[in-house]
Order: sequence, then structure tokens, then C-alpha cells
Amino acid sequence: MKKWLLVVFCSILLSGCIHPYVPSVQQGNVLSSEQVNQLKIGMTKDDVQYLLGTSILTDDLSSDQWNYVYTLKLERQPIQIKHLALYFKNDKLIRMDGDKSLEKTPDNKPKK
Repeated sequence: MKKWLLVVFCSILLSGCIHPYVPSVQQGNVLSSEQVNQLKIGMTKDDVQYLLGTSILTDDLSSDQWNYVYTLKLERQPIQIKHLALYFKNDKLIRMDGDKSLEKTPDNKPKK
């Protein structure tokens, strides 16, 4: 009986040391700082789409705002979100807001 109790006690203690594997999850538009730096005010929507690709978030009510979003969730760390908003008027880029880079570094951490 004592051996059984010792086994149960040890397994309870060791269960606190074992963590299940949680994979890293990245979603959205991965844009390099080089791509974003090539954006110029006055570019057409077609030029922007050729350079950056299609934005992941589109607003059906306003086609003059494109949102590029990148999220990264690493094991046991809070989710990191990067966002770049592009504003157009008469099919020309007039303003950019947000992060200038939507990419991660080689060690799987996003650039700051």
C-alpha cells in the first residue's frame, strides 16, 4: 500500500514539470520592411497590390482603406499583433498608419 501511495505522490509532483507542446501560430500578411519602404504616396491601388499582395482584411463599406495584419502566438507568450493601414482617395495612396514591418526575425520573434 505504501508503494502505491509513493507512486501516486511522485507522479503528482512530476506532472507539474511536464508541459505539453504548443506550436507557434502565425497568421496574416507577412511584409518585410523593404516592401513597406517601397510604398510611396500617390501609388495606385494596383501598384500597392502588386508590391504587397492582397490585404487580409477588407471593409465592404470602404474600399479606400486596406488593412494588413500579422499575428504571432508563441508558446506561453501573449499574442503579438502588427497592423498596417493604407488609405486611398481616387485610387491613389494618400496615407499610411501602423507598423512599418510585418515580419518576424529568424529566432521566431517579430521585429520591434
